[in-house]
Amino acid sequence: MLQSRAMHVMAAFFMLFYGLQYISILPINWTQIIALLPASIAVIAVVIFKRKILEDANTNRVFRILELGFLTMGCLHFLQHDNIISTVLYVVVTLFIGLILWMENRIFHDQFIDFVEKEVMVELPLCNKKIAWKNITQVTLKNHYLSLELPNNKLLQYRVKDTMTAEERIEFTRFCEERCGR
Repeated sequence: MLQSRAMHVMAAFFMLFYGLQYISILPINWTQIIALLPASIAVIAVVIFKRKILEDANTNRVFRILELGFLTMGCLHFLQHDNIISTVLYVVVTLFIGLILWMENRIFHDQFIDFVEKEVMVELPLCNKKIAWKNITQVTLKNHYLSLELPNNKLLQYRVKDTMTAEERIEFTRFCEERCGR
């Protein structure tokens, strides 16, 4: 969780730097300062003083989206003023924060393992892994772990929420046995 907070602080400092660009033209663009500076200070304050708030995946996601919006505005601001180095820096940071948002979304939400006619698809943080039934010799669901045994004696195990009834478990076992090795 420390890395998550550090990324919020980094994004807040970039937002703060972007907001300070408007101080030199304060009378004209006072609305940008009112929008940017309190938001960046609020992000830093939450990260330092209210750390528990960011442990909730949805709240963390809201902060990331807020940061992405302000950093994108910073990219466009520096691009408009022909400040290429700052533009490139803000684009890289924005893309990095976007990648983190995407990965956190995949990691912190309920992941599903799909069993279909042709394959088993497992959601992983960066991609979905598809395993053809012919490459699976046995499927076992026991003690909240799903085990997929492969022909080369490789065993893939995933922690799952087992909410199946006895009838659903029998049907699931039959479904998997019919397809294993095919």
